Amino acid sequence: MIETPFSYDELDEILRGNGDNDFIGLSSIDGMIAALVAGPAVVPPCEWLPTIFNGHSPSTIKGTPESRAVATIMARYAEVEQELLHQPESYQPILMHHLGQFILRPWAIGFMMGASTLQNAWLPVLTKKRVEMAPLLACCEVGSPMLSEQSRKQMDKVTAKSPAEIAGIVILVMNFHKADRSKHKTSGPCRP
Repeated sequence: MIETPFSYDELDEILRGNGDNDFIGLSSIDGMIAALVAGPAVVPPCEWLPTIFNGHSPSTIKGTPESRAVATIMARYAEVEQELLHQPESYQPILMHHLGQFILRPWAIGFMMGASTLQNAWLPVLTKKRVEMAPLLACCEVGSPMLSEQSRKQMDKVTAKSPAEIAGIVILVMNFHKADRSKHKTSGPCRP
């Protein structure tokens, strides 16, 4: 039996709730997924899903909210992967918005969380494409230290302002890593 996923809005409401559960929201999850798909190697879900669920592995019991949440997350992973591999121009990040403004920080933090799963393998792109990635890096306190030569005012100028800018950076990272994805191995499938 296939697990019924939540809608993205339902998942975000469940995960963020009243803020007491330390789970991350959909925008951050989407940033993490983008980094994992565009990154230098495939990372098994059991290595990154606990990050979303406050450090514990989510329930695999069918029908539970956590199992349905995982189904939703994995559906988004598959969607992002298909778009970036086959129709990169159609890729759009899921960003928070408020009063007509996009809020990029949670997505950027999620992206950096995804990149942290294979820190050493990410160093080449973060070094060689740092200038091109600056609009993303400047969006959050995790990425901004990589732009230490820039003042806060300069970072505010280069900070991404739109989903299109973010999508372009994800595509740039994906293209950078295409040749390397087979070279970098992860620890393999997770054990129960």
